[in-house]
This record gives sequence, structure tokens and C-alpha cells, in this order.
Amino acid sequence: MRDTSPLPLVLFGLLLAFGLSPSALAEDEDDEDTTDAGEEVVEVRAQRPKQGATDEVVQREQLETFPHRDADDLLRLTPGLHLSAHGGRGKAPQIFVRGFDAVHGSDVAVSLEGIPLNEASHIHGQGYLDLHLIPPEAIRELDLAKGASRVDRGDFAIAASADYRVGLDQPGLRTGLGGGTDRSLRATTAFRPLRARHDTFFVADAEWSEGAGEHRGHRAARAMGGAGGDLGEAHVRWLGAAYGGTFESPGVVRADDLDDDTMGLYDAYGEWGGGESRRALTAVFLDAPLGWNRVQLQAHAGLRQLTLERNFTGQAFHPDSGDTRRQAQESFTCGGTARYRRGFELAGDATTVEAAFALRYDDLAQTEHGLDWTGEPWTTYADADIRVLNPAGWIRADVGLFERVRLVPAIRVDGFTWHVLSRIDDEGTDDPDPGVARAHAWTVSPKLAAELTAARGWRLYLSYGRGFRSPQARGLDDGDVAPLGKADTVELGTHLYRVRWLDLRAAGFATFVANEIVFDHVSAHFLASGSTRRLGGELVIEARPARWLRVESDLTYADGRYTATGAPIPYAPRLLVSAGVYVDHTWTTRRGREAAVSAGLRSWVLGPRPLSDGLVSDTAWVTDLVARLDVGAVFVEVEVDNLLGLPWRDGEFVFPSCFEQPCSALPVRHVTAGTPWALRALVGVQWR
Repeated sequence: MRDTSPLPLVLFGLLLAFGLSPSALAEDEDDEDTTDAGEEVVEVRAQRPKQGATDEVVQREQLETFPHRDADDLLRLTPGLHLSAHGGRGKAPQIFVRGFDAVHGSDVAVSLEGIPLNEASHIHGQGYLDLHLIPPEAIRELDLAKGASRVDRGDFAIAASADYRVGLDQPGLRTGLGGGTDRSLRATTAFRPLRARHDTFFVADAEWSEGAGEHRGHRAARAMGGAGGDLGEAHVRWLGAAYGGTFESPGVVRADDLDDDTMGLYDAYGEWGGGESRRALTAVFLDAPLGWNRVQLQAHAGLRQLTLERNFTGQAFHPDSGDTRRQAQESFTCGGTARYRRGFELAGDATTVEAAFALRYDDLAQTEHGLDWTGEPWTTYADADIRVLNPAGWIRADVGLFERVRLVPAIRVDGFTWHVLSRIDDEGTDDPDPGVARAHAWTVSPKLAAELTAARGWRLYLSYGRGFRSPQARGLDDGDVAPLGKADTVELGTHLYRVRWLDLRAAGFATFVANEIVFDHVSAHFLASGSTRRLGGELVIEARPARWLRVESDLTYADGRYTATGAPIPYAPRLLVSAGVYVDHTWTTRRGREAAVSAGLRSWVLGPRPLSDGLVSDTAWVTDLVARLDVGAVFVEVEVDNLLGLPWRDGEFVFPSCFEQPCSALPVRHVTAGTPWALRALVGVQWR
């Protein structure tokens, strides 16, 4: 394995840079947030037009009232998306959306300010998506989309995609300290110079937790910051982030052991799961408006290190040594994007054309070993060095016609080259003379979105997009034209907002996948399983009976089946329903202090999921609460997980296992525990 010792140096450099940057940049003026005394402050944010009825850009005010603990929890703002943490924190969650079991990110593309975060050819799963790098306090906006109609979102953008935008809306210093009944402690701080823009900031936090139940410990620290300034009419900024953490994982519990009270839902068979995760990222951006035209440049680089140990089967397959595996990956990633947009008037409306080029390069070193009962390796499943190059280009037009019709045709072309050096042969033994496998692939992804303003306050949407997923590089042979997983999605939707306080959005969709891949949780590998189709619909209702009150509910149904047999796709949920009440109110106390309260109560129901061998999972129902009170310089935050204290099964799987004698080779049901009732509070102060 290559040495990744630069990671601590990157973290130190990041902290050092931000120890100096606030004073150096404190004189930068912010045209969004600062005015002369007595002038009204008006902030205008540019929004990308929607390309689907359920697309949404969520602002900071709404993020604060949504129950969440980490950045990945905010993906639940996407109607029909569910996350499964397998009973622990620190590892990338399993993602379900629109009838897809996207595992750890194989069908959901996520970026940070346009920087792709999914990890290609990852040792634990293609598209592995770990969002622990992003502090929740730093998230300013979240751009959510379904399907594959966004041309700027490439690899893994099949079922859904998202882009996190970071910064601090409020200037000043904020710091807090808290803990909870889940045996957790957390400290956080955030700083933005008083006269700086939102993109000049620093946020850091640290957490220590033992979790509720056995073998659920989590330790983490992270920092993120940026600095921005103007060069003439252009704006230049830098963004940096670093994260380090260790975590435990309780694994699974057999359902028959739960039924006879041999095991409890929050017990663990042994200390067979957990890992270490580190990541560092830096990026620079240039945004240069040229009248109606615009040039945007972005370049990024990052280091990554992850080690995972897991055992879901005990000693079912290797009675003498055990089934524990250790997976490790170290990687360097870099790339960038260049965009040019040209605007003009057509048919009495504004039209823009965008041409862009993007490049991504990944250099990976990965191993996978079988461990015996003492923790020593006894066999090697993988030992490889991988290099992946992914150039891409696209053209996109946003055509407005007579202020009624908007068309967004686009086309994207991606190329891939892989260079794979594997140190073990097909038999799993060390290869004394390892060869290099070189493979390549390319794909064209057409897109089209249309928006029609049917009447005042009523719009119709039609979109089509082809998404794709790159393959796991270790499975490629020399000279291969690699098979890319492709999926086509058609969506028809409507958005009704004629009544000022009521917002209705609905969409019907159909997705066709050329070759479905299913994640085998025993081997932690993807298996091709044939073509599939998904048919479904979504309904989102949002009401604002008062300026300080928002009530929202959404329902998503998706039926996923294999086209050849009609059999249901395993593990993907068909039904997800959620409803929430959100409050955000500000007033002045009798003593003249400014006070504010914000809160969110959200409840969701996940319907039964088809499992293998004709089984189905249980229904899950969970309610979460978050609340915050600000009085002057003091604030208090309260979070309650699983408010009603209902036991629920976060994950359910079917495979053979052997944790206690006698063993059986027959597949049996296994479960992971959902979040139990827990209360956490954080108290802090803020100076502006």
C-alpha cells in the first residue's frame, strides 16, 4: 500500500491557513450582505431553472429545520429517498431511491460545488459515497434532482443526483458544546469575518460517541473553509476540507436469534466490524461574467484513505479461520471543469448555450484480505493498483420561447481509460509476474427537458435522460471495451402554485436499466443480473398557512421488476411516505433582544421491501425532532431521534451464516437495528 502520510499535513496546513486568512481577508466587501448604515439589505441568489417537477434547491433556512445529524441525512429532503446506516455511523450509508437499491452510491451522483464525491472503482462498492467530509453547519444550499436529465452530472447519475453548496450566510463567531443520551459529545465552531462574503469562512467540529447499543462507537473531527475575493469583475475563491474518523459497526443479527431472545436488537455477535476513514480536498474556482456571457473554471485535488473490517456471516464459509475481511483503499483524485455560457435573446425570451469540458483522474491502491480469529491475514482477495481517466464534454441549450415554453436539449460524451495492475491471479494467489490490463470505453448521453407554463401558477414538465455507471476496474481484462451500465428515464410532471400558500408537485416516471447490478453483502461485490424496469410516481404537497409555518408531505411509489421474468428487484423499497411540520419565527423580547425559534418534526414510513427467496421486510415508522432557540447571543439546539421510541429494522438481508453452533448452510433472515430513541442537546454562543 502506498504511504498516505500527507493527510495529517494537509489537515495541519488547512488549519494553519485559516488561522491566518480571516485577518488577511477581513477587508473584503460583500455585495450580498453589507450596505451603508441605514440602507436595506437585499440578497439576490441565482437559481438554476428546474428541469423536473420535483427538482428543488433547498436553502439554509429549510435545512436548519430538517432533522439531520450529518450531511448525508439531508439527502432525505429528496422525495422518495431513504438512507440505511446498518446500525452505525462513520461508514457511507446505503441509499434507496425510486425503486433503486443504490447501495453506497452506485446510482446517485453527489458533488460538492460541482466536485464529484462518488469514488470510482472503490474496494467496497462502485460509486462509494462518503459525505462525512462536509460539516452540516457549512451547508448553504442543496440542489436536488431525480433521474438523469442534468447534463453536468455524469458517472453514477442514474436514479438521482445532488450538489452541496457551502459557506456561511451569517457573519461572526459561533461556538457550541453538547452531548446526548446516546453517550455522545460534540463540539463545533464556525467563523465568518464581519465584512467578508459568505464564501470566506471556517467551520470545524469534533464528535465522540459510544452509540446506543453494542459496538457502535464513533470518533470524528473535520474542518472546512474557504476564501473569496474579486479580481476586477471576476470572482476567485478557494475551498478546502479535511476529515478523519474511526468507527465501529455492529454487523447483523439473525432474526431467529431475535425470536428466541438469544440476542437483542441492539446486540452484536462480536467485534467484527468497523474502520478508519480520512479525506482531504482542496479546490479553486473562477467565475467571470462577460455581459450576457460567462466563463467558469474549477480545479480540484484530494487524498482519501479508508479501511473497513466486516463479517456478516460468522464462520459459515470458512469454519477454521472465520469470514472476516479487511478492505483498504488509498487514492489520489484530481480534475477540473471549464464552462462557457453565451446568452442572447430568441423569440422575445432569454436563451443561453453552454459548452463545457471536464476531466477526472483517479490513482488507487486497494487490498482485500481474509482475517483469521487473531486478526492476521490468511488469504488475499484483491491487491491492485488502478488508474482511471475520465474526460467528458457537453453542450447544453436553455431556450426560452415567448415566456411560455422552455426547452433544455443537451448531449454529453464521456470517455474512460483504465490501467489495472493486479498482484494476484485468477486463482487468488500471488502472481510473481503481474501484468497490466488496459481497457477503455466511451458513451453518449442525450438529455432533454421541457417546461410549459400552462396558465398562471401552473407548469408542466417533460424530461428524458440517459445515465450511466462505470464498471469496477478489477473485473476488466486487457484490451476490453468495458461495459458501462446505462439507464434511460422518462418523467412527466406538473407543478401547481396558483394558491399563494399551497404548492403541489407531482410526477410519473419510468426507468429502464440495460443490465441491473445487485450488491452481494456477503462478498461485498456487485453481480450483474439482467435488464430491469421501474414504474412509479411522486406527489409532494407543501402548505404555508403562515410565514413562520410550513407543512409538507410527500409520497413515492416505485415498482421495480426484471423485464424477462417479472420478478421484483430485491431490497429496493416500493413505498416511502413522509410528513413534516416546520416552524421558523423571529421576534423581539421585552428587553429589546432579538429571539428566534426554529423546529422541525418529521415522520416517515418505509413500506415492505422485497428480499430474496420470496421474503419481504417489515414496515418501518420513525419520527424525528429538531428544535433551536436563540435569545441574544445564546442558542440551544435539541435533537430527538425516534421520538416515539418504536423499534425498527434498518436493514434486512437473506444469506447463510454461522455465529453459534450448530451451523446451517440454508439462507436465513438477518437484520440491522434502526436508530433507537435518543436525545442530544448543544448549547453555544455567537458574536456578530
